[in-house]
Amino acid sequence: MCETRHSFSVISLTYQDGQEGSPSNPVGFNDQDYAQLRDTCLHTGSLFVDSTFPPNSQSLGDLPDLSSWREAQVEWLRPQEILKLQNITDEAVFILDGASRFDFSQGAVGNCWFLAAISALTFHKSVLGQVVPTEQSFENYAGIFHFRFWRFGEWVDVVVDDYLPVLDGTLLSVRSKGGFEFWVALLEKAYAKYETPVSPALHKPEDVIIDLFDFLF
Repeated sequence: MCETRHSFSVISLTYQDGQEGSPSNPVGFNDQDYAQLRDTCLHTGSLFVDSTFPPNSQSLGDLPDLSSWREAQVEWLRPQEILKLQNITDEAVFILDGASRFDFSQGAVGNCWFLAAISALTFHKSVLGQVVPTEQSFENYAGIFHFRFWRFGEWVDVVVDDYLPVLDGTLLSVRSKGGFEFWVALLEKAYAKYETPVSPALHKPEDVIIDLFDFLF
């Protein structure tokens, strides 16, 4: 099939390895450097809190299906805190046995447009590995993760903390079907940060796909 022949060879025609904006050297969104921030947290024994996308209502965006009083009940918790709240004894994992479209389901937020795009991403493993750096884990934990998106001819690296919005003990948005895998929830948070504020006009799979696959076209 023609699709499978694209891979990153297309990108290499545009970028020399190591050039800013290339797969190996993405531009830091908001001038945040993932490696530097993570190393600082590990050195100081602290967990990362993203001041540029704080874990509060400011980062929820426009949720028309959620009343203001219900929005006020939203808690921001880290993955292990979520599992404890749900009486799940498993340890939180970033990704388990590879990424699949069967890993996740939609939450209370109407974001099927996002899930459709991510489902498509799981069929392109080489691109998935660029968007979702799969070496990440909860070992040597610092509360920080990162993801990459393609925009305006370059790769951009987006850093997030791992505070996630919870309502009634359940993740407000996309969640793992197994309950303890968090790569999709954190990817969605990174995309929300990257696209804030997300206009209703962007609530279509093709808009997300552009940010993930545009370099192929």
